[in-house]
Amino acid sequence: AGSARQALGCGAYITLANLRVQSGRQEGIITTEKGADNPVGSHWRVVNNELTATTAATNPDAKGAGVAGSGLGNYWVGNYIHDVYDLPDGLTDEENHGFYVDGPGSYEIAYNWVKDIHNGNGINIYGTTGSPSDIDLHHNIMDGIHKHGLNIADGSTENLNFYNNLIYNVYISCVRFNTNTLTGNGVKIYNNTFYNCGTNGGGGYNGIVVNTWNPISDGLVDIRNNIFEPYVSSINYIG
Repeated sequence: AGSARQALGCGAYITLANLRVQSGRQEGIITTEKGADNPVGSHWRVVNNELTATTAATNPDAKGAGVAGSGLGNYWVGNYIHDVYDLPDGLTDEENHGFYVDGPGSYEIAYNWVKDIHNGNGINIYGTTGSPSDIDLHHNIMDGIHKHGLNIADGSTENLNFYNNLIYNVYISCVRFNTNTLTGNGVKIYNNTFYNCGTNGGGGYNGIVVNTWNPISDGLVDIRNNIFEPYVSSINYIG
């Protein structure tokens, strides 16, 4: 919703609230991605909606998220995002997520219930429109994630804060790093509970916290006061 208008500089300070939206096509359900290209189209509030992508189970090119985008002033709060699919086709597999931050801006993502993301991450941070930064993800429940819980990936930079979340029943890893661009304040992961991580049974790509790219420089990742519980006791940290 709204990407073309945002690119023209329209559609600032839009509020989408108390809606039920089902989308099975490309670009997910609600998309604000052009906010990074034209800041005057930013400051979207997505509040208290029910968002699903059940019909994407038959669509091989479904990708995006319950809420995806970039730009300043994103406020994605109190939503119920569930049953998000992407039919595997060997091209866009597992690219339909709970949330997707795809570029620079500022984001408060809080008090959401994300359940049964069958073909994606709980939150995907991947810089398709620039370098994601300034994210506060807090007080969310994520249950039944078929890929990673938190995916901190290509282009991620600084002020990425994850705190007071409950993330459980995760198929691959509860926290995954796949970035060599962290800088400044980097990533802070505080006071979360991660439970039943790596339910597909382990292996070199699974665990509680994994790093699948180059070593991360000292001081750019701060993980404190969390509870981690793997699917089996032999899985813990890989990277």
